Amino acid sequence: MPRTAKDEDQKSHIIQILTGLFVLAGTIATAYFGFKAQNNSVTIPIMITQTAESRLETRTAEQGAAAFNNQIATETLAALSPTEIFISTVPAVSPPQATAAPSLCCLEGWDIFSSDGASFAPALVEGCSNISVHDLGIYTSGCNITFAKDDINQSSVYGLSMPIPHNAKIEVSISISNLIEGEFWVGFSNEVDPQSGALIYAMTPDPGGVSVYLNNIFSINARYPWADMGEDVGWVRGQPRRYNFTIQLEGNKVSTIVNSTSFAQSTALSVNRLFLGFHAKPHAIGSYINATIVGLKITNQP
Repeated sequence: MPRTAKDEDQKSHIIQILTGLFVLAGTIATAYFGFKAQNNSVTIPIMITQTAESRLETRTAEQGAAAFNNQIATETLAALSPTEIFISTVPAVSPPQATAAPSLCCLEGWDIFSSDGASFAPALVEGCSNISVHDLGIYTSGCNITFAKDDINQSSVYGLSMPIPHNAKIEVSISISNLIEGEFWVGFSNEVDPQSGALIYAMTPDPGGVSVYLNNIFSINARYPWADMGEDVGWVRGQPRRYNFTIQLEGNKVSTIVNSTSFAQSTALSVNRLFLGFHAKPHAIGSYINATIVGLKITNQP
């Protein structure tokens, strides 16, 4: 049957509708996949791109600043003559040095003092011209110095003296086996004689402890009982009492620790000399002492 004009119009209309449907479907599909891609993929590339750009800008700025600083430094150094370029150095600080204290193996180097004017002749041995003073009961043995004397019936002070730095750390250890009617002294004074204007740490008879005399040996300034000091070193009755002194000198200021017990800081009239010795104080019976200096170290302080 031959096609009429009406048939041609209907066919054209159907083709237009189908074309519109295909276009609509394509638009919907494009919108859908575009939306999904925007939510799942777009953010990350943007962040990476922004970070890369930021790093590039920062690095470029840093390189520019470094180049500028190098240029300024180069121009500045070029403008200076060789005599105008200085290099300063900080001097190295030397550690404190130990002072050569007199040996405990020999009495050479010590000044020997006796308040009663007793005469004493040194005992001579090979390599040491003064190893002991028998009249005062002072002996060296095994590089320790021992004070051993009994039945002392006169009040007196005797011992060993040496000059010391104004700023120093002094470490001295003393073992006392017996002490009756007297005191063993660690003292600081201006003269060999420690009885005037001195700071004295006096180890006392049973029950032990330390008395402090400041500028007057007849008036006690402070007392420190043995109980605390003995506990610090695990002392057991019947054993010698061990006193480990650590003394810090700063001019005339003296800070002291015995074993682990800290003493109040003292201000002495003078600390030019160190004295180690015995103060006999006989009463109803004579004085007796058996004490040994078992260690001594003196270190200069800045």
